[in-house]
Amino acid sequence: MNMAPFIIKLVSSKILMSCVLSFLLAKLLKVVILLMQTGKFERKYLFTSGAMPSVHAASVAALTTAIFFEEGVTPLSIAVLIFSIIIVRDAVGIRWTAGQQSIVINRMIEYLRKQGKFKLDKLEEVMGHTLSEVVVGSVIGILITSSIYLVI
Repeated sequence: MNMAPFIIKLVSSKILMSCVLSFLLAKLLKVVILLMQTGKFERKYLFTSGAMPSVHAASVAALTTAIFFEEGVTPLSIAVLIFSIIIVRDAVGIRWTAGQQSIVINRMIEYLRKQGKFKLDKLEEVMGHTLSEVVVGSVIGILITSSIYLVI
């Protein structure tokens, strides 16, 4: 089976290119911002969730914008838009709230540990995004995708 046509189609896909470049730019900006805030680089910055900008929002905004460029307003583009709204809503609301709850629960665990009444490990404090982090991520995805479709 000759994979060459598939690989050529894959690497020349504007949809995929938009998503990958938006993801990489948002991730790079996130690492740079965290580096500037802390004054040091840590490998965990490459894998952290939360923080500015939202990589989730950049990626789904890129996908949604690319599908609209490719398809126009179709059932597929509307379905992708709905899916993107769900992803972004989750990043802002549910994941952020869960992160806040884990901070409070960890304080309770620490208090009970000091009293010798509790032996459970702390929860991982995975933060979601603020609205501004999602807006910046979305703008990155839309701008990268628009640039790809209008320039290339």
